[in-house]
Amino acid sequence: MRYAILSLMFGASLSAQAVIEGPVAGWVWNERTAFRAILGIPGAAVQSGSLRPPVPFAQVTISANEHFAIAITAADSSARVLSLGSGALRPIDGVPAGADGAVLSPSGRAAVLAFGSSRRLAVVTGLPGRPEFARDVDLTVEGMPDALAISDDAGALLAAYRDNRLLLAFDEAGNRWRIPHQGEVRDVTFVSGTRDVMIAGESGVWSVSNVTAIPEIRQVWSGSALRVAASPDGRRAIVIGGGEDSLAILELASGEAGTLPCQCKATALTRLSAGVYRIGGRDRGPLWILDLESAQPRPLFVPAGPE
Repeated sequence: MRYAILSLMFGASLSAQAVIEGPVAGWVWNERTAFRAILGIPGAAVQSGSLRPPVPFAQVTISANEHFAIAITAADSSARVLSLGSGALRPIDGVPAGADGAVLSPSGRAAVLAFGSSRRLAVVTGLPGRPEFARDVDLTVEGMPDALAISDDAGALLAAYRDNRLLLAFDEAGNRWRIPHQGEVRDVTFVSGTRDVMIAGESGVWSVSNVTAIPEIRQVWSGSALRVAASPDGRRAIVIGGGEDSLAILELASGEAGTLPCQCKATALTRLSAGVYRIGGRDRGPLWILDLESAQPRPLFVPAGPE
């Protein structure tokens, strides 16, 4: 995708407009201070210089689609929709200040905001152009989860509790179900456009069909799993494990799995764009990404750009 970054929009202190044009493979947020764009295509990309936000943020969750983020302001912990192209901030009507963070759905159409002090969740729909509060989820009994996920239609939430090994699903009507999963859950994510879920845990990866109906759960990968993500088409899963071969690609229909050699230590798994994922690197230094769209999926190095 070709895109123009107007860095003037990100900081009034800049004296001249700096325009960088070309394809953008994704965005990263560095140490709560600035954004960087990944300029170019996988295999020939470099990070842009630092782009300062219009106001200080305490926490940022970047969408893999449409170049926007959910930003929590440092001043009062209010949630805003930030355009990464213009720097424009849009409020989310009906959502109070005090949010601790946000989780976006796979496509970025919906989000769930966590409020630890009140033990509540706020579901937001209409992203990015018409964000609005959809419903509230009361967690005063269960407490705040260790991991959260939300479906693209905003109709299903998944909450994982590590200490008591509890995995709960919530629907739009307020119903909740305990998902029949044994063992510690470390990461959860929905598959794009569905209510199907991928789970990473201490002894493997599981696929769960429609968590708000009668879910069917099956193990698709064995081994200690730290992170899991589903490809946009739902056909593959990416797994970061705890072993020596820490990066694996699963073909969900056939059950085939293959490890990917990488000179990096895979520590993160964040989708940056259609088939590009951040898998490691330092906030202020070079990054490692995974290109899932190439003929052979491959980890790639992205050097740091100027400050």
